Amino acid sequence: MLDRELRVGNLQSANAKKADAARAAVLRALDELVLSSSAINIKAVAEAAGVSRGFIYSHTELREQIAKASRSRKTKMRATSSTPNEASLAARLEIALDTIKGLKAENRQLKTKIENLAAQVLDQEMSN
Repeated sequence: MLDRELRVGNLQSANAKKADAARAAVLRALDELVLSSSAINIKAVAEAAGVSRGFIYSHTELREQIAKASRSRKTKMRATSSTPNEASLAARLEIALDTIKGLKAENRQLKTKIENLAAQVLDQEMSN
C-alpha cells in the first residue's frame, strides 16, 4: 500500500509541476502578445504558449488575465487610432527623411548620368 501511495504522490507532484510550467508559459506568451501587435485571445495565447485551449479555459485566472489584456489593447487602439502620438509621428518623420535622402542621392546619380550621356552625344555630333 505504501508503494502505491508513493507512486500516486510522485504523479501528483509531476502533474503539479507540469501545470505550473504550462501556467508560466501562458503568462509569458500573453506578455509577448501584449508587446507585439498580435491579436490577444485564448486561441492566440494557447498557440504561442504551446498549450491547449482547454487548459486555459480550465484556469479562470488565466482566462481573466487574457480578457483584461484584450480589453486593454482594444481601449488603447481606440484611443490612439484617431490621433497619432508623438512617437509615431517621430517615426514617420524619420522614415520620410530617410526616403528623401535616398531620393536625393538617386537624383544626383541620374543627373550625373544625363550629363555623361549628353557629353557623349555632343562628342559624337562633333566627330561626324
